[in-house]
Amino acid sequence: MGVKLVHYRSKLYEFLMVPAIVSRDDKHMWKDLRQNQKELLFDVQPHYDKLYQDLLPLKSELVAVSLFEGATVGLAPLLYLYLLEKGEDPANPHDLLECLKKLDAEQIIYCLSLKLSAGEVAERHPEELLAFIENSDKSPENKWYWYQAIQHPEKLRDQLVSLLERVFELYQPIYEQFEQEVLAFEQEFSLSDVMDDEEQNAKLLEKDTQVFVLSPMFIDSFLEKVPDFTSYSLILSTRSSQLSKAESELNDETLALTLKTLGDETRYKVLIELIQPHAKNKDIAKKLGLTRASISFHTQKLLNSGLLELVVDDDSVKYTVNKELIQKIIEKFKQDLK
Repeated sequence: MGVKLVHYRSKLYEFLMVPAIVSRDDKHMWKDLRQNQKELLFDVQPHYDKLYQDLLPLKSELVAVSLFEGATVGLAPLLYLYLLEKGEDPANPHDLLECLKKLDAEQIIYCLSLKLSAGEVAERHPEELLAFIENSDKSPENKWYWYQAIQHPEKLRDQLVSLLERVFELYQPIYEQFEQEVLAFEQEFSLSDVMDDEEQNAKLLEKDTQVFVLSPMFIDSFLEKVPDFTSYSLILSTRSSQLSKAESELNDETLALTLKTLGDETRYKVLIELIQPHAKNKDIAKKLGLTRASISFHTQKLLNSGLLELVVDDDSVKYTVNKELIQKIIEKFKQDLK
């Protein structure tokens, strides 16, 4: 139990996140940044843009097998968490790919079912998964990818591994540009520095929590608990705290962008639903007439804006409104409208 931070695990997790740059089109996350946040990533932008261009020829293949949808985590990172869960701990990209090659059809199907519906159809037969997909709200294109994955899990595995080999080769020199920053961050890491809530910290320390530190090539920062897995996963960037601090400076630009986030009627409705007890994406999607990918997209937007915060509750991760930010907005209105 407790917090575990191992450098090679962070590195492998990040390498497996690289397909997201084109398959879930991460550029939308950068567009949401305030100007003062973009300045914090000025040295990263050229590397990011080059990688994006290098990955574009692989985009169609990556979209088909990575199964990144909206802001969700893709299949490859989930497979890695599965390996860790069952006691396998590859120490480098080559060993990781070898472990992935050894996963059999049953194991791939199990991980697909976990990703498909938050564990609610875990360990079902392929026929049941196909029926679930048919009745889901996924787009026809995504349904096709899932049909292929479920009907041909070993082919999916082989295609994914082959693509990851090429992606790793492209990403290695870029990662080396920022690896010292990652190592320095890991050496100084303290859970209290990234999570202000002492009660939340205590809960994570009581549980098995794996921390994955990403280079500034990624601005993801989230906590997740995969159903059926014993460990929590805390994913954060080396510059998460700086980006968050810049975000919390409630100047006119930040206020305008925050209000813009809330100004989307659908996003506001998603926010209200997410903070309800026992909120589930599939139920919210059904109630609002949206796809679950759309719910994930709006959720990430709300998290990025700081309006939504994560809370650990027993064996699940829930959401709450950032009341401190809301109060700051109210106070700024009062001050500006005097």
